[in-house]
Amino acid sequence: MTLEGLNDQFVTRIGGTLFLLLAAVTLLLLIGCGNVSILLLARATDGSTRWRALSDWRRALSHPAAVAHGSADAVVHRAVIGVALAIAW
Repeated sequence: MTLEGLNDQFVTRIGGTLFLLLAAVTLLLLIGCGNVSILLLARATDGSTRWRALSDWRRALSHPAAVAHGSADAVVHRAVIGVALAIAW
């Protein structure tokens, strides 16, 4: 006879579902950040010539990409901590 805690049963039962939920939220966040970056690029190049648009693309994408990366890191970090707290509870 072996004893198994309720926490172990809980993690075994819904651990895969929590991981799938984390992956889905991460994917949606990345899609949203990509959409915002594209919209900012389109707004930055609106009404300018082709050569100016090509020369400004780095500057137009650097800030949104940094913000998207930082926010994605923060959300994934908080989600991992939340799952760890839910499992520990």
